[in-house]
Amino acid sequence: MPLLIPRQAYDQLSSPEPQLQLPRLKTFYGDLHDALRPFLRPEHPLLVALSSPLSPTSNPLRSGIRYLRASLVAMRTLCAPVRDELIDATLQRLDTEMEVASTREELAREYVDGIKSALEIGEIMQQDFHDFMAKYGDERRVRSMFQQSGKEAEREAISCVFSPTKIVEQWKKWAGVPEVGASPRWWLERLLSVLSKVEPVTTQIDDHPGYIPPVLALCRLDLMEMQNAFQGLVLCASLRTLVPALPASRRTQLQARDPEAAKAEEAFSQRIWTLLGVDPFTTNVDTSTEDPLSIAEEVVQLWKLRNPPSEDGSEAGSFATKEISIREMAIRMINEPEHPVRKLLTRRLLKAVEERLQTPLLPPEASSSPTKLESGRATQSGFRLKPSRVPVDLEDPPLAVQGFDDPFLRDQTTAMVKHLRRNVIDWVEFVWSDVVSNT
Repeated sequence: MPLLIPRQAYDQLSSPEPQLQLPRLKTFYGDLHDALRPFLRPEHPLLVALSSPLSPTSNPLRSGIRYLRASLVAMRTLCAPVRDELIDATLQRLDTEMEVASTREELAREYVDGIKSALEIGEIMQQDFHDFMAKYGDERRVRSMFQQSGKEAEREAISCVFSPTKIVEQWKKWAGVPEVGASPRWWLERLLSVLSKVEPVTTQIDDHPGYIPPVLALCRLDLMEMQNAFQGLVLCASLRTLVPALPASRRTQLQARDPEAAKAEEAFSQRIWTLLGVDPFTTNVDTSTEDPLSIAEEVVQLWKLRNPPSEDGSEAGSFATKEISIREMAIRMINEPEHPVRKLLTRRLLKAVEERLQTPLLPPEASSSPTKLESGRATQSGFRLKPSRVPVDLEDPPLAVQGFDDPFLRDQTTAMVKHLRRNVIDWVEFVWSDVVSNT
């Protein structure tokens, strides 16, 4: 039965006033969230983005279109192959219509039509899933099928490009030869060194700072995202040194005295994260920017909130001088990868992440059968679905790193470690154990 969308939805979305569009967009975000929830982990970036407060933008509808497209791409990856054609047609129609839409009314109509299609596809996917589980029954069997088929497909794809000898040679050239008594994951230092570079990850040029060998080739998108996350964490933490996170006691006092100021304090790092464009789902095309001034202005605004000028204007000159100084320091941090603060925080983060990842969460004697399907993060071009071998009850505890004490940064650091462990390291060790072993 076709979904019915009230006429009021079209009127709200075609309004030139963002405040009229936002309530309806939030409703549709909730609908997309409900459609995807059965197929993605709760902490998946797209689900988090769809359930989070809307980011500030002058064109909310354009943001809604972007999230709609990301949702359809997710469905395209997760659906049964027989549904590919339906979703491809929906995506193509959405892209085509958005290119030719010349008025807000046309844009709103095509967006609503796209929402209707996405929700109908979601219902179809749920029915397909129930039919599939009814056929195969045992959930452990289904997980094992995913794991083994993923391993076979990856090895076959890489072997079509590189010979077995070349695969081993490239690995040894990249990772080096472990010393006697080295950790089984001695190669993590090399991998994290790549992720800390500003040069993008590549599989093409052997002597490129971002080069990764063939056994990591199909993890390239995950690694690119983790590289962005690493750089984003370092830059956010660097800017935080100019307006350090308040201790818990002061946050509580501020909340009681000035809730709006407390909200700005709490949202600071997340806003910087969004403006830097670190996360492809929570980043808004209208607010993400390469302009350091826009990012530095966030730092200045928080500093001014903490340090309001005197009412009598007696300190106006020194206040203005200090404001300029804060802005210039922030811009230098953003523009200079070799800035001393960024280098220091990079070293701290590298050390902490490597120490955490050196110890596998999965006991050596544990079963090779997966215990949970992992939905990998992705760039805007698609998603990857990998079965994790990490038991459900073995979660990475929060990772505390000096300089990354801000609650948002701590959560993002822990999430980065978790993603690296589950979607790259554990997976590579499972698929390519004969290559990455140091024995």
